[in-house]
Amino acid sequence: MAWALTTVHTCRTTVPDYVTDSAASGTGWATGHKTYNGAISVTPDGRPKPTILEKAKTAGFRTGNVTTAELEDATPAMLVSHVVNRDCKGPDAMATCAVTDKVNGGAGSIAEQLVETRADVTVGGGKQYFDQKVKAGTYKDLTVLQQAQVNGYSIVTGLAGLPANPKGPVLGAFAPNNMDLEWVGPKPTRTGTAPSRCALNTARNAAQPHQRHHAARARRLLRPVSHSLPRRFSRLRMWDWS
Repeated sequence: MAWALTTVHTCRTTVPDYVTDSAASGTGWATGHKTYNGAISVTPDGRPKPTILEKAKTAGFRTGNVTTAELEDATPAMLVSHVVNRDCKGPDAMATCAVTDKVNGGAGSIAEQLVETRADVTVGGGKQYFDQKVKAGTYKDLTVLQQAQVNGYSIVTGLAGLPANPKGPVLGAFAPNNMDLEWVGPKPTRTGTAPSRCALNTARNAAQPHQRHHAARARRLLRPVSHSLPRRFSRLRMWDWS
């Protein structure tokens, strides 16, 4: 019963581990398939499985992927990509994903696949991976961000740049890595921490949008631009503590 109802790490050489990382657990609820720690929306033998976001797009829903983490981090990545190792975030980081590498005819890194998936709104951190150059195929020597622009994306670097009525998908990368924390507190330990109050992060980059603001803007962008269109969009809310 526990196997049927929980997300687990299906270790390929030993017994299952019921404590997963966010890649394996995210793959479980995004695709309905259990997998090993570090896998992004692939089965233990490396086969890609369609995600709930991909199925929503196929069904005609408008889709969005909004995070304060790197967009290539496991939790947002498992909605839009399929790689055998969560570290294959950009074209320069494909050493452990040879089967997926563009050089070998694969679908590419997480950043490249994210662009190919074409969610209507994608905003978060992780810009450094979009700045890496594609190694092979049609877009060789372009950065992943340039590949997105060639394919009709509106590229934004701040909340004010989000278009009111975009003609194509919107991609916003607001930080090189994860976006800055809103709150800070004592570092967790294995033995626990004393009760304390979190404080506002005074070192936070003021140019980065607050989560509540860019999530609200994303929801507005997912609404149809014409009242003649069906009001169909899919929204998932998630938090990533990894």
